[in-house]
Formats: sequence, structure tokens, C-alpha cells
Amino acid sequence: MFITTWATTTKDNDKEQQWSVKAGIGTSAAETESSDNRTFYSSPDASSNLFYLQGDYYLTPKLTLSGGVYFEQTGLLDNFSQDIGLLRVNTAGLTVGSKYYFLPKKWVVQAYAGAFAQTNFLNLKCTTGKKYYVSNNQYRGAGLDVNYDIQRPALSIVPQVGLDLRIFSSVSLCVDFNYQFGLWGHQRCDFRFNSGPLQGVSSSQTTSNIKPGISIGVKVDFPMRKFTSGELDNLLEMLFSILSGPRAQDRYQSPYLR
Repeated sequence: MFITTWATTTKDNDKEQQWSVKAGIGTSAAETESSDNRTFYSSPDASSNLFYLQGDYYLTPKLTLSGGVYFEQTGLLDNFSQDIGLLRVNTAGLTVGSKYYFLPKKWVVQAYAGAFAQTNFLNLKCTTGKKYYVSNNQYRGAGLDVNYDIQRPALSIVPQVGLDLRIFSSVSLCVDFNYQFGLWGHQRCDFRFNSGPLQGVSSSQTTSNIKPGISIGVKVDFPMRKFTSGELDNLLEMLFSILSGPRAQDRYQSPYLR
């Protein structure tokens, strides 16, 4: 599989982008601590899945004012689930911040650094309760009585760095790295095994409000530049490469080139 990239021409840059829309998905993992350090059965991380939609307004060719919406689901007690946790907590809200791009606009790869404030409208009230779960991963089939005490942060500060790879005139593939610092809030689970090899064993797990994350997305710049025939050819080549695989590509090569 191969991908062809190119730099924009002077004619392309005559039509500077004024705003853009980006959508993507991501994941993150927060550290957890056990009250008695029994990490051999308590997961060291609490993973999250993220979905977001973001808009950028270009104050200058390199500086943006950015904002959007997001939805995040965090899983607790990861070791005992094949998904993102036995107990799942949702957060959703608005983000607002700014990004600064460092490289010349004609370059295909654009690097940036930014910072965001992220609000949350879900699970702001302290929620406590008790649930029974059955592990479907580690110690499969073991039952757990879980007491939880959860209050998600109302506000988070999120520094971020990222790369935009322009695959067409106005379309970019984006990769973002961030570090989320949640202000206030807490996540604590007390659990006890009532069956399985650890029957009678109890412990607690506290999840940090600080977590690193990574996301990927697609960004579209507006006003959109003209879609050229060369870009269409590149798109068809990429699709053929992805769908056919290396063996099919070999069948279409001239035997004199081998």
C-alpha cells in the first residue's frame, strides 16, 4: 500500500482557509491506585473512548480560535472486562481554546500546539451506589460486589499538540496528543469477590483525574479549494491499494519490472 502526498502551489494559497470543521475519535488511560497495592488483580489503568466535533476559526493564517462538543465514556475495573470496564461513566460538554500552527502553510504536514478548557455537563452530582458484576476477562466467571462513589470533573484543562496531514487541497488527516487535567471530582470503587479464586478478598480502586490521550480525525477547510483531477487520481490509487492488497497489485505489474 502506498500514499502519494504533495505540497500546495502558490495558486492554491491564494484562497486561504477562514474556518474548518474536524470530527474524530480517541482514547485515553488514567492511572489507578489500589488501597492495599494488590495490583495483580486490580487494573493499573482506566481507559476511555472519546468522540468529538470541533470547529476552528482562523484569527491569522497560523492562529485559531477553536471550540466544539465531545462525548467520553470511561471504564472502571478494566481487568475484569473485555471492553473498557465493568462500570462505565459518561461525560459530555463543550471545549474552547486556541491552536498555533508553526510551519509554512504550503507544507503538506502542519504541526501545532494548543490549549483547551473542557466543560462537563454529565455526572456532576456525586453518585454513589452498589452493583453486582461478573468478570468476563481476568478470573472469568468470578462475581464482584462493587460500591462506587463517582463525581466527574466539571472543568478540565487540556494542553494539546498535533499534526495535520493534508491528503487533498482542503481535507486533512489529523493526529492529536493531549494531557487532560481534571479539576475537582473523584472516582472510587470498593469491591469484594464473592466467588472464584479470590473469594472473600476485598480492595478499593481510585482513578486519577489526570490522563494522557490520543485521537485521530478528519478536518475540512473552508472555503474549499478546487478538487483537481490529479487529486482524484491519487484518491483512486489509494483506494485501489487499500482494497486490493499487495497480491492483487502484483498481478497488474508488468513481468518485465520484476
